[in-house]
Amino acid sequence: GKQPLPNFTSCNLGSINVETFVKDEKFDYSEFEKQVCRSMYYLDLVIDACSYPLEKIEQRTKAIRPVGLGIMGLADAAIKQNIVYGSKEFNTFCKQLTSSLSRSALKNSIELVTEAKKGAFPKHNLIKSLFKDWQVPNSKEEFIRMLKTMREDDNIPITLINTLAEFKYCIFEETKSIIENLFKGNMRNSRRLSIAPTGSISMILD
Repeated sequence: GKQPLPNFTSCNLGSINVETFVKDEKFDYSEFEKQVCRSMYYLDLVIDACSYPLEKIEQRTKAIRPVGLGIMGLADAAIKQNIVYGSKEFNTFCKQLTSSLSRSALKNSIELVTEAKKGAFPKHNLIKSLFKDWQVPNSKEEFIRMLKTMREDDNIPITLINTLAEFKYCIFEETKSIIENLFKGNMRNSRRLSIAPTGSISMILD
């Protein structure tokens, strides 16, 4: 459950320039989440569109369909909001931003299966097996208790638990739908996020 990316696979990386979502000194989370959806869709397409150096790498990549969506332009986004880099206000902004990113990426990976009908990643039974003994919570209180118990389960990736924890800020019916689909293995991508160095990317994009 807590293993890194498997051997003989690849991860398609992409970064969203968060600076462009600051309008009148405020961050537009609604537009940002729409871009997360588009970016997840594009990165998933790359898995099928690109060529691979080894057949084994292609087979394993397509079996788990990992993508690595991240961000760039964080310091510029802070400057445009008059937020001091490294301040308490900056830390709060980072937490809100990553919460929005992680929730939206998981939600979109599920919607690629449930709405776009693209199908779950071929090894999705690995996800189903993790949650075969778990019950979908029927209230926010049950959800919070479930998260606490999950943290004691060494088989469930801590990154996935942390992402689910961010849904405590959402309407419970949306949270419940996410959990129901997760337990069924209705995910397009086994991995979704990676905050990679973006120095060369930012130079290319000016």
